[in-house]
Amino acid sequence: MNLRYSEVRWGARNRTGVSHPVFSFAFEEPKYEEFYTRFIMGNSPCILSCGMIDDWKASKSWVDSSGDPDLQDLGLEYGNLNVPVANCSEKYFDSQPKAELKLKEYLQYMKQKDRQDTLYLKDWHFHAAQRLQQPADPPVYRTPCLFASDWLNEFWEEQPELRDDFRFVYVGVAGTWTPFHADVFRSFSWSANVCGRKRWILLPPGEEEKLRSLSQLPFDVAGVLGAESPSAAVSSATLPAGVSVARLQPKTSPGGVRYFDVIQEAGEVMFVPSDWHHQVWNLRDTISINHNWLNAANVGHASRHLLASLTAVKAELADIADGSGAWLAQCQQLLKATHGMDVREFVELLCFAADRRLDGARGAAAVRGLDGWQHSRDHLRWDLARVRCVLRRLLALEDVTRAPDMDECLARAQRVIADIEEVCPPEAGGAPGPGQCDCGVCA
Repeated sequence: MNLRYSEVRWGARNRTGVSHPVFSFAFEEPKYEEFYTRFIMGNSPCILSCGMIDDWKASKSWVDSSGDPDLQDLGLEYGNLNVPVANCSEKYFDSQPKAELKLKEYLQYMKQKDRQDTLYLKDWHFHAAQRLQQPADPPVYRTPCLFASDWLNEFWEEQPELRDDFRFVYVGVAGTWTPFHADVFRSFSWSANVCGRKRWILLPPGEEEKLRSLSQLPFDVAGVLGAESPSAAVSSATLPAGVSVARLQPKTSPGGVRYFDVIQEAGEVMFVPSDWHHQVWNLRDTISINHNWLNAANVGHASRHLLASLTAVKAELADIADGSGAWLAQCQQLLKATHGMDVREFVELLCFAADRRLDGARGAAAVRGLDGWQHSRDHLRWDLARVRCVLRRLLALEDVTRAPDMDECLARAQRVIADIEEVCPPEAGGAPGPGQCDCGVCA
């Protein structure tokens, strides 16, 4: 299938080793292999403007005849569910303060004409809430197949008692926004606009360092970049009709920071790669469904970020460092609190991903990804090779092997490595060579 793209190219090599970063608008749905190679492996952002979510229940029942959020239907279906709501009018450290409301209370706020604060329903674990509280209800969406290789949410799906995942619904009035940030664990993310309109500013990896002041990044990047107005942002609606490829120059701030400024329309899906800092605004009342996820293509970014976060934690606790088990445990506790995951949980996630794929790679059973999508055998072998590479390097690090309560986890990891080497022998091409490895701990 020949794809039609409008591409925004950035000429320099970024600090994650990706050559010639590209921002693309895709007007036909790519084949999985092409999307995985060009965008996921290429760590390159895009907007998919090709009707990928048109058949979702959410795209029909959550949207009224004028294209706005259907507040009445949402209230009837989910009004008594608890939702997290951020106040975009205030700052709390490097985020926005949150409170918990009933959905019906937030929908009532949306109906008000004179609002005192700018409130944003964000990071709502809708899928987990529906699964636990309304299990008989049919799903309102299915993860697009392009994003189905999702180790992070596969891991959490198998632990429903923890009532957690990285599948979110966002509902915001015009003017709500998310501060400048990179995604949790340096994961990928996708964001589907069920209705509404969003503006995104995205910086290629490394460009954010030009904005850092006293170790801090800006909370609101638009003013720093001189990009307060969205009028110059590029959207699919502003591109020439029938364009096959249009190359647009990235914007450059007065301070020399290169960035992309784009609009996501209703029905479009944004893919944000690892390590791309970004800021997002709702230009009209908007509902979006978002996932964060990890897989073979970005597990290296995640491992590198985990180890960097652990180094920062150890520096924070250096004044009480004595190398004891109690101090190491304290480091892991603080890592869990600040990073969201400790070393043991990350190793367990990798082992979980491998164990699910081993039988399939042997040809014994089909392996399905998130929401039932089936992986090919070649895909499974690639996943396993990446797990092996990252696990082997992590297990050579004292910060990993000396972490508390790791004996059982380390034994499992060693068993997983041995099983992978049986299925995917390195000499048969089952493990990437140094030039292919991006795990962040390889030489």
